[in-house]
Amino acid sequence: MSFEGVFAPLVTPLNRNYEVNWEAFHALLDKLIEDGLHGVVPMGTAGEFPMFTTDERMKIAEGVADHINGRTKLIVGTAAPSTQETLMLTKHAKDIGADGVMATNPWYLKPSEEGLLWHYRELAKADIPTLAYNIPSATGSTMPVHIVSKLAEEGTLAGIKDSSGELSQVIAYIRETPRDFFVLPGIDTIFLASMMHGAVGGVLGTSMVIPKKVVELYVLARAGKYEIANEIQVALSAIIGYVFIGVFPAGLKQLVTEAWGIDMGDPKPPLSPLTEEQRKMIAEFIKNLDR
Repeated sequence: MSFEGVFAPLVTPLNRNYEVNWEAFHALLDKLIEDGLHGVVPMGTAGEFPMFTTDERMKIAEGVADHINGRTKLIVGTAAPSTQETLMLTKHAKDIGADGVMATNPWYLKPSEEGLLWHYRELAKADIPTLAYNIPSATGSTMPVHIVSKLAEEGTLAGIKDSSGELSQVIAYIRETPRDFFVLPGIDTIFLASMMHGAVGGVLGTSMVIPKKVVELYVLARAGKYEIANEIQVALSAIIGYVFIGVFPAGLKQLVTEAWGIDMGDPKPPLSPLTEEQRKMIAEFIKNLDR
């Protein structure tokens, strides 16, 4: 299974009662598939996964799988504080036909390096390709390069999404893992630079705002046309300034809403909604954005 290309870390559309808005979700998925994205990732950070119960997470993953129906790749976010819950979600992803899963290190109570090895080896029992998700700002720990290398060499991990924001971290994962290991940056501002060093794609929030442009950047970078690709990279970097307005993912959800006219709703409480002034700033930005 290949995980090359551009993947969207899906936001979760919600109605005013903070229930999943499936009509909006289906419309967003159809648009992203139509515009050529290589895959989608529900129930990641942008999808507000910690705000949902385990049953709700499973239903969201099922709903996405049913609607895309094999039209694009599906990587389900299965991160949880415990290995037991992560494994349960991972087995469920396998059962619904996902192509892979993405899981973080356990958090709150942080395991040792031996504990990390045990965690990912337990997940491998679900028999579905697993990508680690390095996001130290959320988990409080960085996935050590030598641990990733060991798990990659033994075939326990298929790849890693790195959201540390450090290009040096991405490069280290690329350098210390086999050539068939998939390293995907999760920070849009270093996407092109990561690809120049050997990354094979990315899991990028901006791909829900300007999907065709992000795919074009990917294609140009794979062809070594870095100067042209950099023009699109500049646009991605400009969007990021609005992604983090307010409490994440409120800014990203509003960007998607304004980009497609599909209401993504506000984040689930206790995550705060944007102010009217912030919404107007994003609307004005999208109106002037070359898409």
